[in-house]
Amino acid sequence: MFGWISSKFSRKLSFAIALVFVSAMLLADFLVIRVLQNQLIAELAGNIKSQAAVAALSAESPVTLSKKTIASRNLISRLRQACDCRVTFIDTRGVVIGDSEISEESLDKIENHKNRPEIKAALEGRPALVNRHSETTGQDYLYAASSIAGRGGAAGVVRLALPLTQIHVKTARLRRAVALVFLLVLGVSLLCVFWLSRSFFNPLSEIVAVAQQLADGQYGARLRRLPKDDMRQLGIAFNGLADKIEQDIKRLSGLEEVRKDFVANVSHELRTPLTAIKAFAETLRLGALDDVKNRGEFIAEIEKNADRMNRLVDDLLELSAMESGRRRPVKEPVSFMKVAAESVAGLKPLAEKKRIVIKMEPLHGLPEFSADRNQIKQVFANILDNAIKYTGGNGTIYIGAAAKDGRLTVSIGDTGEGIAPEHLPRIFERFYRADKARSREIGGTGLGLAIVKHIVEAHGGAVGVESKPGQGSRFFFSLPLT
Repeated sequence: MFGWISSKFSRKLSFAIALVFVSAMLLADFLVIRVLQNQLIAELAGNIKSQAAVAALSAESPVTLSKKTIASRNLISRLRQACDCRVTFIDTRGVVIGDSEISEESLDKIENHKNRPEIKAALEGRPALVNRHSETTGQDYLYAASSIAGRGGAAGVVRLALPLTQIHVKTARLRRAVALVFLLVLGVSLLCVFWLSRSFFNPLSEIVAVAQQLADGQYGARLRRLPKDDMRQLGIAFNGLADKIEQDIKRLSGLEEVRKDFVANVSHELRTPLTAIKAFAETLRLGALDDVKNRGEFIAEIEKNADRMNRLVDDLLELSAMESGRRRPVKEPVSFMKVAAESVAGLKPLAEKKRIVIKMEPLHGLPEFSADRNQIKQVFANILDNAIKYTGGNGTIYIGAAAKDGRLTVSIGDTGEGIAPEHLPRIFERFYRADKARSREIGGTGLGLAIVKHIVEAHGGAVGVESKPGQGSRFFFSLPLT
């Protein structure tokens, strides 16, 4: 297709160049050749005019001129040889007495010349120079006439006529030469157009081919040979664009996989408590409702799974609001010591139930920082809640914080079972669980750490984890103080 476009462009450009050259050639013919022709005629006119004046002085007396004498014929012959042109004698009545190109026998057949413009002008004593077609000989002539002086006035006219055949031959020869030069230049120009179009369109055709491969899903396609000169920058930019497209496609593919995983995870997380609720409700409907000993346990399980679904939905709505930007941090001065104390107080009963000791370093002297108080409290509570859930009985949780270089860094460590290295890079992803069975058993939604990451990053901070299997874990996050 692109080759056809290139060919079509070349044809159009070639036609345009040819049209310009033809126009230029016609203009050159009209201006240059016509000017040259006029200049040659002007030079001949000057010469023949002078020769006519000399011929008039050489003419015989009026008496002799009026007679077709041998002397008249000899004079005409001498003037013809001297001037190299046609010589004609006309008397004052307009009768042709002699002509170097016409036999004496045919003179009587020649029409009267009295009304010829050059004859009239010469008899009136004015310079006579005329360029016209001769009806007698059928050729174009340049006429120059001069009166012959006699007694009491003009005795007649001598007229010299120079055929314009030589001028026509010269101008025709020049016209052919000009046309040949124009054709040669046109041929060279068309060759240049063909070469330039190939050098310009060949790289573009390669770019189009690679673009088509990209459109067909071959995202690794690239220009292997970069063009030269200015087209090289286009090739580099095109390859850069292709790289960006490939990265974007990979990113979109990754996002699509995340979306699919998210839908599958949400469906699974909802199906588990729904299945339990349905099973216990079915049991109660089939007669366990009258079982006083066990029905309370069944109802408690229904409430437990309903609460789990409620927490899951709340976390999903919270995460969705933060990811969409609908819930932005509402910043205010925050005392981390107070936030930590409130969170520990709220989760302390759960820790005491498992005989877990929470050790918190002295947090006095920490400066206040600008943040959304409720969100920071949620971050701290989510990490602490995870630490309690994944730390065995009689374990210990360590809480520390420090302000340095304009940032507040908080760490929460535990003596739990730890996390395997292959799970650490994905631990903050939605619904990612290192131990899926145990996580569901202890009631986690799989969204707590994802919410932590979004809140911390929305505050311009960073979050991370360090862990080794069997040696516990340490989660930490840092926030700007201002």
